[in-house]
Amino acid sequence: MLIGYPTSGNACFRNSTPYHAGRMEANLGGQDIWTKAKDFHDQFLVSPQPIPVPPEGWQTRRCSGWHLASHPSLPVILLLSPDGNQAGFAIGHPIDDKGRFVRRDLHLPSVGGASPTPDNLERWIYGFGGRFVFVILLPTMQRLYLDPAGSLATVWCPRRQRIASTTSLLLLDEPDHPMFRIGPSEFPRNRHDLFYPAGLTAAAGVRRLITNHFLDLRTWKATRHYPKTACMDVAESEIPPLIDTFHQIVRRQIGALIDECGGAYLGLTGGQDSRRLLACARDFIDRLECVTVKPKTSVPGTGKDIDSHITRRLARHASLRHRFIQMGIADESSSADYLLRIGYAGGVGKAGKFWDPPRKHLDLSQAWMIGHCGEVGKAVYWQRLPLKTRPTVENLFRVMRMPQQPGFAEAIQIWLDGLPEGPPVFYLNMAHLELRVGGWACAHLYGAAPFRINLLPVSHRDVIDVLLRLPTEFKAAGGLTREVLKLAWPELLAIPFNQYSGLKSWEVRAREWVTRQKKRLLRT
Repeated sequence: MLIGYPTSGNACFRNSTPYHAGRMEANLGGQDIWTKAKDFHDQFLVSPQPIPVPPEGWQTRRCSGWHLASHPSLPVILLLSPDGNQAGFAIGHPIDDKGRFVRRDLHLPSVGGASPTPDNLERWIYGFGGRFVFVILLPTMQRLYLDPAGSLATVWCPRRQRIASTTSLLLLDEPDHPMFRIGPSEFPRNRHDLFYPAGLTAAAGVRRLITNHFLDLRTWKATRHYPKTACMDVAESEIPPLIDTFHQIVRRQIGALIDECGGAYLGLTGGQDSRRLLACARDFIDRLECVTVKPKTSVPGTGKDIDSHITRRLARHASLRHRFIQMGIADESSSADYLLRIGYAGGVGKAGKFWDPPRKHLDLSQAWMIGHCGEVGKAVYWQRLPLKTRPTVENLFRVMRMPQQPGFAEAIQIWLDGLPEGPPVFYLNMAHLELRVGGWACAHLYGAAPFRINLLPVSHRDVIDVLLRLPTEFKAAGGLTREVLKLAWPELLAIPFNQYSGLKSWEVRAREWVTRQKKRLLRT
């Protein structure tokens, strides 16, 4: 049963009306954070102390002395201990091993009828995919776990004793906090795609829970639980079963998403990640619509129209339902709103792509799925820097294209030292998964249009394991995409990735040749 409806049983967990802590004016051009926060889609707050929540629509719950406040878009499922008592909650959209979204009470695993050990508990959690946070409140163990991709991003502050989806929500009752005054010329707004690495955030003392770590709710310390040992490249003979695992689980999770919402949109580009998802969605193609976001202005053949060129050909070739929507331009007001929703985790560039256009043109009662995390399956960081030795902090700044900021090097070094020993590529893969995907891509999901469900279909422990274990050279050569498409939808291989084809390719080459000749003449 979803928490928030009348339940019987242990009275330590019961519904309540929202807390009212007064209205708070932010120093953000008169914006009222309290009012804005009521529309923080998919967001939540957890604390052992009573917490302020937006007054309109948010739900509050209590369990074992802990308080939870959540936006109504975010389901909350009751967790039960082996003896039937309430033992925490699952927040969000977990998908079980039968390909169904969990919408009823979940029983924690038991060991001889008793509460699970940490290892038992983690193996059980690893069986779920989707976008979720598990809050475990047993007498023997109180912990918070993220989904395998960290896609329901989470921040925490030991001093304030709060856990939240974003720093904005965690600091809701501190509207004068300097974070709310980060200017356009300041990090991370001063350059495209910047983010805070290694658990850092825009607010001093507030930490991001790094993917593959749990938060101990008694000590307020984060600890790595996966991987226990370095993920090593498998032998060539082991590749086919890993490809099959990837396809079966991603297909299952897409099916769960479409069954739950009645239909879904796929953000389709000219690259590999979205096409892999398209191949895995083949059995549900009658309820899937592909969407490509076009830039406001682009000169044909210059690269900015590459997604439009490829997806148009792909849609014709595979008879896809497909549409283009125009990228927006974030004005001052929408930019400020976007920064609030993502907790100042990055810049506002995604507002013009994933916020305004879908809200204006698409059916928000359906689902939205994206290929975030798939780049780990292409060894992108290794391609940028094919190291032969363990990476240094300076190497990681380079592959992440991250400018050095105060405290960044120290935090990255601590994160690097906390990994198990392994080959150089292992550290690069983990940096991509835990720092880039978990610290940037998933934080921006809070700025995505408020679809019924926003999901990363690759968010499953076994799929992440495949992405990490496939041979590096195989991934760098596009092997994962090629083999998944061969298995699931071979016809999709007929259209190239991220490159012009046909007459357009000759046109582009001619334009490049003319440009080179002009430069040569200018030099002489």
